[in-house]
Amino acid sequence: MLLIITACISVGREIPCVSICNSSDRLQDYLKTIYWAIVETNFSDILFCDNSDFDLDAVNEMRLLKEQAQQNQKNLEYYHFQGNVKAVQAKGKGYGEGEIISWLYDNCLTMRTYQCYYKITGRLTINNIQQISLSEKVENTFIFDVGSKCVDTRFYKLSMKDYKTFFKGIYKDVDDTHNMFLEHVYYRTLVSQRLAFGRFDRSLEFRGKSGTTGVAYCTVYNESLLFGLAYKSFLYRTYFGRWILGYIRRIVVRE
Repeated sequence: MLLIITACISVGREIPCVSICNSSDRLQDYLKTIYWAIVETNFSDILFCDNSDFDLDAVNEMRLLKEQAQQNQKNLEYYHFQGNVKAVQAKGKGYGEGEIISWLYDNCLTMRTYQCYYKITGRLTINNIQQISLSEKVENTFIFDVGSKCVDTRFYKLSMKDYKTFFKGIYKDVDDTHNMFLEHVYYRTLVSQRLAFGRFDRSLEFRGKSGTTGVAYCTVYNESLLFGLAYKSFLYRTYFGRWILGYIRRIVVRE
């Protein structure tokens, strides 16, 4: 399985809605995420990509992590390039994240050998990753609520075919100033193209700090039997199933 870790080490103070600007602090958080991916997950290929053109070859810890990956019979590759800073300043962080994945697709052979990929926002890890059903099966999987018009892009799985056909350039539609975040752009594309997508079979316990607010993620989910069954059923995997859930939600939840 393939995991992509997106990063922006040297953000500067010009990027809007960034809570942690110190490059050293950000780098250390990213290194922790890479270590987590190597030691605590089943991903065999790990791609780390920074869009601030930070000199990763000069980071001794990266060499040690690459050795750690080899010891764990995994492949770690790291990349850096200079993204479009002015566009990120104008449109928001989602633009930069989309640009990273597009750059990787164009420049990384390893990514193109896979039929799907998982992506996690750098500086975050998932406490219960071993309890989540992950596989090479080609399917689109997100965290989402049937009552919202967005999907969570902190961690998701996407078909490479769908990415190439529908998602590769849509990050350019991101515009935070008009409340068009990457989460909304992805959801809009999934629905408008009638692409099949489902939900992870349980809630994800994120660790780390929000890049926007700086608030630490510390929620631990004790999934109820009802939600556990729903997440594993067809209801979250099909448009008809989600319509049923949405209908039930409108009856139960008074807005």
